[in-house]
Amino acid sequence: MFVAEHDGSVYVFDCPFDEDADDYRPSYTIHRVRAATLANTVSMSWSELVALGEPVGQCKVSEVRFDPTRRAGIDPSVLDRGLTSA
Repeated sequence: MFVAEHDGSVYVFDCPFDEDADDYRPSYTIHRVRAATLANTVSMSWSELVALGEPVGQCKVSEVRFDPTRRAGIDPSVLDRGLTSA
């Protein structure tokens, strides 16, 4: 799970563990979260944050391209593709 900002919106990428498959799911569900909501998330769990968001699409885990440090950002084109499949 991770959070990304793009075009003034904040997105949570959620890929929970699938107990039946004994592995993580092959796709992220993308949730849009209001920026004002994030200001109050210091003590919030990831699942609580996802619950506050609106599901807006999906993308395959393999489609997400992180920057070289794997911490500063992602290639935003995944959002452009993923948000159309909500």
